[in-house]
Amino acid sequence: MDNLIDLPPEKILVEKKKDVVLTDSQKARILEMLMENPEKPPKIKDIIKDPGVFNKEIDAREMEGLAVRRFIAEKGLKFHKAREWIPTKTIELNEEQKLFIANNVGTMKALEMSRTLFNDTELTNLDLETRSIYEFIKTIPSNVSNKTIKDENLVTDNYKPPKTEDQTITRINRYVNNANLTREKLTEKQKRDIKNLIGYLHTTRFLQEMGTYSRQEDRELFESEFIRCTYNRDLEEQEVSQYIMYCTDVVIAKDIKKRIEDFEGAQDDWISENQKPNMTYVEATNGLRNEYNQCIGRQKSLLKALEGERQKRMENQKEDNTSILDLLSYWKDYERRQHLLKLANTRDEELKEEIERLKSLDEIKLEIFGINPRELMGE
Repeated sequence: MDNLIDLPPEKILVEKKKDVVLTDSQKARILEMLMENPEKPPKIKDIIKDPGVFNKEIDAREMEGLAVRRFIAEKGLKFHKAREWIPTKTIELNEEQKLFIANNVGTMKALEMSRTLFNDTELTNLDLETRSIYEFIKTIPSNVSNKTIKDENLVTDNYKPPKTEDQTITRINRYVNNANLTREKLTEKQKRDIKNLIGYLHTTRFLQEMGTYSRQEDRELFESEFIRCTYNRDLEEQEVSQYIMYCTDVVIAKDIKKRIEDFEGAQDDWISENQKPNMTYVEATNGLRNEYNQCIGRQKSLLKALEGERQKRMENQKEDNTSILDLLSYWKDYERRQHLLKLANTRDEELKEEIERLKSLDEIKLEIFGINPRELMGE
């Protein structure tokens, strides 16, 4: 109490005997009043007479005023010159917390980071934890912390996948080098591939992932990488999901790389002014590099697994096709043998008929012609 207000001993005694405890609703109203205009906060007596607090016209040094002062002090603030609230202390953030803030300052608000880092969903903007994060953010250069996206780069409508053959051909030609597909010259396989690709682009998983991107450049990168990898392949459902995971990591890697460049630029500016590196930037950059390497590693593993599964399936398909070809070849050979056998039987029948006809001639005629029936019969 000594750092809040100077009280005579008898007043302190009264305060100790008759302590006033604020309710949750009163605390909430006090915080609300303080947050309405942080530059010009209300006086203690104005808070006391508020209907949501005590609704009384009394001196700020009374028990109610002391209760209000205690609560404000617990939140790391104090009443100064009757018009200004200033922090009484700050929380020393550790290196891990600083790294988390530096990596997420462009995508999360200070209050969100405060509740995440300190595992407390009831923290407010006036709590010490949040204010400490605000103070640290001020030390981060604007080219790193200011991630406001230009309006022209934001997407305002839902992603619409191609539905027709012509629309799909246009996407393929845009994203795949040397594809040069034309509807008039499509082979049967290319027609099947385009039909399959339309199906991939309409899967729930793909549409959900596309819906998570608010920037047009991220959408185009994700879509282009997916089409480039799958436009000419017959994939199973599990493989489609794996390619979606791969493309997600491609977008993540791009964002991480951009963050690394921002921190490196900030580090260069810092060194030029202070002649020594900023260890916060060093730690943040190293952390981002580790994330980037892990992301690239996941991409390589996914592609290797996908290629391995595809190769195995192609080999099995090849074996099945070989078995069918062998069967067809055997059948053709069987038919050929049957045909030759039939020709041989036909020839034997014709020869027997000719022999029988010759037997009907007189022996003299046979001798004249020099023909021996027994020789003809092979006897």
